Amino acid sequence: ASLYPPDQTPPLPQPIAYEEGADRFNGYSTFGVSKLALPTRAAMDLAAVGLAQTALKALKQTHTVSPVTGWTVQVVEALRRAFYSTKVTHDANVMNWLREWSNLFSGAGLHRRLEARNAKGENLRMSDLVQSECRRLEREITKDTNPDTTMPDTLRSRIDIVLLDSLGDLQTILLASPVELAYAKGYGLFWALDALEELEIQMKAVLPEFQQTLAEARIAYENHRQALYATAQQQDSRSGVRFSARKTAPGELDAQAQAVVQSAVDMCAAQAQFDAWQSLYELAAVLCDQVRDVIPMLDQAALALRNFETACRRAMEEAVAKPPSFPAGVVVTEEWYTSGAQDVASLSQISPRELLSKMYGAWMPNDMPWDRQLSRFVIEIRDAARRALAAVFRFPDLGEFLNQNHALYRQGVAALSGAANPAMIPSVDDKHPAPTPYEIVRELPRESSLLGPSPSPVTRIDLPSPDPDEVTVMRVLHGMMAEALPRLRENYRRAYDRAGADGMPLHIDRRWDATMADLVHTSVRREISILWESMLAALHKNPRMVEQPVDAIIHSLGLALDVMEKNIIPNLPFDLRLVVFKLRPFRLKLPPPTCAIMFVLSNRAANEVAEDVYRAITQLPLEEQFAFVVNVTARPDINQIVEPLRRVDYTMLVLNEADVKHLISARLPTRALGDLVLSQVNLTTVSPFYTRGPVPEHMYFGREREINEVRSKLRTHSVALIGGRRIGKTSTLQRIQRLLKSNESQYIPYYLDCHGATHYRSFFWLLNRRWQVDIRQDSHPVQFEDVVTALQTRHPGKNIVILFDEVDSLLVFDRQHENQETLFRTFRSLSNEKRCQFVFSGEKWLMRAITNPYSALFNFTQAVRLEPLPPKVVHHLVADPFEMLNIWMEQSEQIIERIYEISAGHPNIVQMICHAMVEELDQDRQNVNLLTFEHLDRATSRRTLQEEIVQTIWGQMNPLARLITLLWPEGTRFMSMVEIDNLLHEVGLDNIPPERLERTAKDLELYCFVRPRDNDRLELIPMAFPAILDFMTDKHRQIEMVLRQYRVDPESSVS
Repeated sequence: ASLYPPDQTPPLPQPIAYEEGADRFNGYSTFGVSKLALPTRAAMDLAAVGLAQTALKALKQTHTVSPVTGWTVQVVEALRRAFYSTKVTHDANVMNWLREWSNLFSGAGLHRRLEARNAKGENLRMSDLVQSECRRLEREITKDTNPDTTMPDTLRSRIDIVLLDSLGDLQTILLASPVELAYAKGYGLFWALDALEELEIQMKAVLPEFQQTLAEARIAYENHRQALYATAQQQDSRSGVRFSARKTAPGELDAQAQAVVQSAVDMCAAQAQFDAWQSLYELAAVLCDQVRDVIPMLDQAALALRNFETACRRAMEEAVAKPPSFPAGVVVTEEWYTSGAQDVASLSQISPRELLSKMYGAWMPNDMPWDRQLSRFVIEIRDAARRALAAVFRFPDLGEFLNQNHALYRQGVAALSGAANPAMIPSVDDKHPAPTPYEIVRELPRESSLLGPSPSPVTRIDLPSPDPDEVTVMRVLHGMMAEALPRLRENYRRAYDRAGADGMPLHIDRRWDATMADLVHTSVRREISILWESMLAALHKNPRMVEQPVDAIIHSLGLALDVMEKNIIPNLPFDLRLVVFKLRPFRLKLPPPTCAIMFVLSNRAANEVAEDVYRAITQLPLEEQFAFVVNVTARPDINQIVEPLRRVDYTMLVLNEADVKHLISARLPTRALGDLVLSQVNLTTVSPFYTRGPVPEHMYFGREREINEVRSKLRTHSVALIGGRRIGKTSTLQRIQRLLKSNESQYIPYYLDCHGATHYRSFFWLLNRRWQVDIRQDSHPVQFEDVVTALQTRHPGKNIVILFDEVDSLLVFDRQHENQETLFRTFRSLSNEKRCQFVFSGEKWLMRAITNPYSALFNFTQAVRLEPLPPKVVHHLVADPFEMLNIWMEQSEQIIERIYEISAGHPNIVQMICHAMVEELDQDRQNVNLLTFEHLDRATSRRTLQEEIVQTIWGQMNPLARLITLLWPEGTRFMSMVEIDNLLHEVGLDNIPPERLERTAKDLELYCFVRPRDNDRLELIPMAFPAILDFMTDKHRQIEMVLRQYRVDPESSVS
């Protein structure tokens, strides 16, 4: 019925009601199904196999005499023409922006805004205003890389739209080129790959042109900006009063201001063109990878075709050799197949190139993305061949074939209806009336059914079939009592008795109509009961025979928990059995992925058994000090046996026979295991919230965009992963390492935590220890090349990716004057030579280095920022683990919203708050499964938590940045740089160099304290932070301490 629209659903009546059987269901149906068919589709597929095999061979060959350079030169020239012919400044939207900013940035416009802002009491100088406006202008020409915000209406966005419109068709052509070249034009995959690789080389050769244009535009803009700032300072000095808005002639600033605007437009256009060309160059590399990924699939598809052909021919020969048998019968003769496929040979005479083109044209889907078409065509090559051959097949439909083959007709049709009779026929008497018989026939609409009229008293229901090659019959006995089937009744009664013996909850009236789920549940419990009795019997008769039933239970437990790996520990006493399961990840800390289960079958003295158990478990390399103990013989002193392990901080959970049965027979065994753990340990022990160190795989949320960005950039560049303290750099880097380690990856990752690498000796010592490479501690930095050579020798033909975590300290040491950044320059040269790629993670020193033109990291790595998590991800990070803990949140949306306000999406702060809530809930014995706002308030009022939040946000902030956080007014969301400068002036800090203030604003952004907004304003991200500081610190005293530190060393990190 589900296959048809509601108006075509087979009209079966309601079940018959039995008034005297109130403890029974109203009625049941039994049915049988039979089907008679022609194997037309199988025959078409079989005929198409040969054509598909020819096409696969063609895909491996090159079917054109023209060199690939002809195509690539044509594409590159078309792209260059599109770039150079697109005059972005002629676009109406760009021209409107230019007119608006030329007016705002004129001398007169600057004077008007200076007067207006000073009238509001801001006390600005012209040089202050010029700096502020230049920063605003730079935001207009900078691309917004935040994917969670809508595209802002800036100059950069308008230019990007112009470029996108001009390049749209060419980009589509580029995306389609692998499919177009390999399939549509029939050149084959290898020719397409050669062409795309040549295209990548030629596009890379053009890239320096755009780089040169961009560098010249940046220099021009910087020169004009400095000239404008110098003119503004001269005007300030002539005014004689710091905050004067004296109306001097606007012509003094006009020329420099207009030059700044025009050079900003030129720089923005050059940057947009450079980014667009680089994006297309990276796209070419991606397309090459796509083709490379498809080429190995050709052999797999060829093998699948051979296997299919063998199986299909065997089945077809068997069908030809015997008449149809039911309930599923096939009718076919050799003549039918030969006549139907007689015109197929004509298509195999065309050239391989024409064949590929024709097959792709017949198969080509309308709405499938190009990259999926590239692989799907190979996967569905048989279907493509069948579609190409569709017009030449001549198979008759079922009715015509049966009428022409009378013997088969009589055999098939005569047996078809009878084969559909239900297997279970009820008894009919005064208590059990006869059910109503129906016959549902599904066939192609014809003037008369192939089956003839239905026999009395069967009611026939006809359903139209879209398939002319089959007739299906379903016979239904509708409206009977299950008790009328003796076999069914007796089996149900016995199942009910077993359920009662196993202690399974039953219907209150002990009716025998148990559900099928209960029967499965009962059957499993019964099997475990038999095994358990076998264990106990073996212990009494022959203890050496206990191994077999124990291993059977271990096997059943492993199947139920869907373990990935099982290891039974040998050489233990005969009355102890220890198994280690590798479980699939839990959202709870316990049980850990590597879980030990000790079966205790012993009747020996408790202290003797305890010693053996202690020795066996403590020698295991477990990730957590945790194990289960199964008390097989129900020993009352089992806690005495596990106490020695508990004294050394092992969490030991004791299971009995009922627990094991419950685990194996549960509908969700892993969930049942989690519930057992929760019932025996406190919440803080199993809390899934990680407040220290990297989070495990199963608790990793919300960084898919950053990970995909890193993996995409690694094709052509090294990467700098930048973020503040505890923002998730290490977790993200380790997640990237796991992804790069996968079997289908082309990369070999090597990860190193550089926290302890504060100089070259410690760095090389760590390399030697962690990567097992032969390198001396006193090696010169350039000898890192020897390390890469060793790794390449170890993994021939693979791409080495080196992941250095927390490199700030190593970078600071390497940039000392006497070291001259030798180590990072070595990294750069190795990357440029394509011997390896790097992913660095770090904080402010890494961020400053990649933007410093004098650093080895400048233009070496591409930055990926770790921002705070968006609200949707925070919701999952909070709600999912609490659900695993069987904890429900009262007013969950409001609680999560409040957590987000306090944490501002910082993942570590979210985890700290949630862990504190778990601790509060664990202490609240009257409300153990309901989380309320009261628990959140108590958790966030803890001074220890508040200190952790403050230290997390402060991170490695320098004194000036920390001072700004202390001075930021409570309840204020936005502040301008001028207002911040005024606050610093009020505490005695005058004449702070503008570049230092700018750099500090970047640091505040790095540590997720602010984000830049329009009009030179900064937005506070953690709105609760000023209130937390006010509550837990003596702000006046703290400000004095930070001021003293600033005057001693402005760039130090405050401890």
